[in-house]
Amino acid sequence: MSRAERAPLAGPLDARLRPMGLTLGQVAFGALVVAVSSGVVLGLAYDPAEPLRSTEAISGALPFGFLFRGAHILSAQLFFVSLLLHTADHVLGRSYRQVSRLSWWRLVLVGLGALGAMFSGFLLRGDADARAAQAIAAAGLKVVPMFGADISLGLLGEPGGGLQAPYVHHLVTFTLAPWLLSLAHARRAWAGALVTGAVAALTTGAALVYHPGPGLPSDLHRGVLWGPWYFMGAQELLRHLPLGVVVLVLGGGAVGLTGGLAHTGGASAGRRGRVEAAMRSAWLLAVGGYLLLCLASYLARSGK
Repeated sequence: MSRAERAPLAGPLDARLRPMGLTLGQVAFGALVVAVSSGVVLGLAYDPAEPLRSTEAISGALPFGFLFRGAHILSAQLFFVSLLLHTADHVLGRSYRQVSRLSWWRLVLVGLGALGAMFSGFLLRGDADARAAQAIAAAGLKVVPMFGADISLGLLGEPGGGLQAPYVHHLVTFTLAPWLLSLAHARRAWAGALVTGAVAALTTGAALVYHPGPGLPSDLHRGVLWGPWYFMGAQELLRHLPLGVVVLVLGGGAVGLTGGLAHTGGASAGRRGRVEAAMRSAWLLAVGGYLLLCLASYLARSGK
């Protein structure tokens, strides 16, 4: 490990948090610990063969089940948002120059794992919105050349079938992968008792107010079907663009653009410096634009 990687890295956002003894990476790791801990309780009580009934039982019959479920959902959201801000902080401060390419790609893979965990958790609701999102995701994976159909079957199961595959991946694949990658990236086993306790208190307190119940089954739902908020931008894009363009060009391009920043060489002048500046600008515009599209779609759904 190089001296640069051992030195503390700070973008403009972390520079403001560090006087409080806090970093965005610590917040993300603390949220991951809370999400995994609460998820163990929920996973034991969940039956993928009866998703709606399980969700109702967890929220209504399991002691403090609504708190566990609310804290699980909110800590997962906090993990993803903190991770996105952590990545943006690296991009803004160019601190990706100070880490190895492998370490940077680990961060990219943690982000993909976080998306997989959140999306598979959304599917486990088993309601009409979740079933529609599962169908869209299956179609999107199938456009991947050569192995798309196999990937779709392995991650999502048979179309219209049970939720055993998303359940297993949510509990195992998308729990272990982000944790192990975060451990390797942060070089620590967890965020510490203070940060983890603060995240647990925050998400549990918020869960007293926000504890969503299950949605309607497909045969009773009427109106437009919506995925989770981070999926709404993709749904809007699919109204105007072919599926292959959204998945392969925009989705694959976003992953490649993020990871590719580590390969710009850190040059501040010359051709490579101009390439780096263009990639940073493109990343910030793409991420900011997509989040604005998600927000606009969410507000349209809410009728605001």
